[in-house]
Amino acid sequence: MEEKYGSKSVDLRESTTEIIAERQTLLAQAAEEAKDKALELGYGEAYIFDPKDLIYDERTWIKCLMGCIHPRSRVCPDAQNISIPYPGGWNMGKALMEKYSVGVMAVKWFDPKEYTPKRNVEENKLAVKWEMDSVYKGWYFATVLRFGGPCKLCLVDLEIKGCPAVDKIGGWCPPEVAPFARPCPEAIGYDAIKSARKLGCKDAFHIREHQSTYGDKCPFFAMLFID
Repeated sequence: MEEKYGSKSVDLRESTTEIIAERQTLLAQAAEEAKDKALELGYGEAYIFDPKDLIYDERTWIKCLMGCIHPRSRVCPDAQNISIPYPGGWNMGKALMEKYSVGVMAVKWFDPKEYTPKRNVEENKLAVKWEMDSVYKGWYFATVLRFGGPCKLCLVDLEIKGCPAVDKIGGWCPPEVAPFARPCPEAIGYDAIKSARKLGCKDAFHIREHQSTYGDKCPFFAMLFID
């Protein structure tokens, strides 16, 4: 199919193919840069992946139900639209994440004995810093999700203020925090362990092999989706 622009004929199919190819090249470059940035920020491992290759399982969603106060908890994927039946929330989250073109999983190992709420806030800030590096490069849909610890992207110092969503039955995120909450990965049915193994992180949760390699350390997972 050709169209004329002035005296020049343009093959729209060829033009579209070139644009798509160029975008794929830029996305691949963005993923490599994000991987390098993760290692620079102190993550021990980083893996590039296609979001459509991630593994989802309804049983993972069950992990989200402990102490669930839906729809008042802002980490629920459909908390902003409570007319959506919650049992479909995990499936909706899967469809949402698959809209992204490329992703990077970063892994950091830590000693559970050293874990504190303050450490969780520090890891959240680090994940946000990683995300913003891609945003500042022009990928404004770049989004990070994090696994390990309580609310994944809450920047409140829990040691000082406490968490009303946890400390009070029926509580929920305070107004100054709620707009910035991200969906809990378990709430969208994402199986972090199987996905990590598939991407090459073989010790993600193989108990014996994990202990022989990392001792008693546990993983923090952070996943950056780019588009």
